[in-house]
Amino acid sequence: MSLAGPGTMSVIETPPRDRLAIQTHVVKFSESVVRSAIELELQRSGQVFFVHNRVENHLSRLLSSSAGWRPTLASALGHGQMTEKELEAVILKFINTR
Repeated sequence: MSLAGPGTMSVIETPPRDRLAIQTHVVKFSESVVRSAIELELQRSGQVFFVHNRVENHLSRLLSSSAGWRPTLASALGHGQMTEKELEAVILKFINTR
């Protein structure tokens, strides 16, 4: 709301049919935990949106290592140091992958 300002907000009261609940886990970074979570989500034909607080370290390494254990995995890296257009392209690709 701070980016868009106050305004009209629509609320969906009834979730879509067959929607699974969101599960959130906060754990110390472990590549094996991340890999396991990604695999579970992909097994159910879902998408993964991975958030990390440091641009300079883990993300690039994780992205490149994921290609080794899941060669067909489509992935993209987006972060706040990208231009608006670059980040928008990454987000739109993520949304349109389904």
